[in-house]
Amino acid sequence: MTKTRRRKKRTHVPDTPDPSKKGDPKTFVLRRGKHAALLADLEMDVRRMMLPNTALNLQESRRNVLKDFVQGPTLSLRILSYSLMRDTMFQSMFPSINVAKVRLAACQRVVLLALDKATGVIRLRHYTISLAPSGLRKGLKGLLQRSSLPDMSSMQDVAEFMTRGGYGSESEGEEAEASRVTLGQDLGKGNAAGRASRVRLHEVGPRLELQLMKVEEGLCSGAVLYHAL
Repeated sequence: MTKTRRRKKRTHVPDTPDPSKKGDPKTFVLRRGKHAALLADLEMDVRRMMLPNTALNLQESRRNVLKDFVQGPTLSLRILSYSLMRDTMFQSMFPSINVAKVRLAACQRVVLLALDKATGVIRLRHYTISLAPSGLRKGLKGLLQRSSLPDMSSMQDVAEFMTRGGYGSESEGEEAEASRVTLGQDLGKGNAAGRASRVRLHEVGPRLELQLMKVEEGLCSGAVLYHAL
């Protein structure tokens, strides 16, 4: 007697994914085929840009094929030009600033750069930063900004110092609204956290007008990446 094999029929219905429970999209950044050495650096820069929802240290092998990584859809893009993170030259000359952790007292100078797109000229200005309490009488503001107390031995009351020499109330018109900031940290000399202070920039030089002529891959050597002539 011939035995028949039992075949289990699938009777369950697959679960329908709930769109509301879908997490953040995940990505892989990888390169294929022959490429220049700089493309590996560009790959790492793009991975850092896509963090935290991409694999920064993705383990790749020559035996990998596309189906090992992701599902569709697929976008094929041609890179017309690019700059690496390390190639943003002016930013690389200065330490990076973590806005959430920076000590405001350490921010004492600023370099401003402006690019004229029509001529390609880069204008550089160098300033020192000063702070003064906002909304105070001039006399009180001057007293707070001094490193030592003034001689008031000849005065009957501190109010005499406040009213002497035209130290009356400061008119609101003297302070531009755009220059007022609310401080997140105590900086001394009347500049307290949570209170308004006025920011001023004082140009100290040098003042430069620059034009990029050539970019080389190495230190005065290597492939010419850009030439203005």
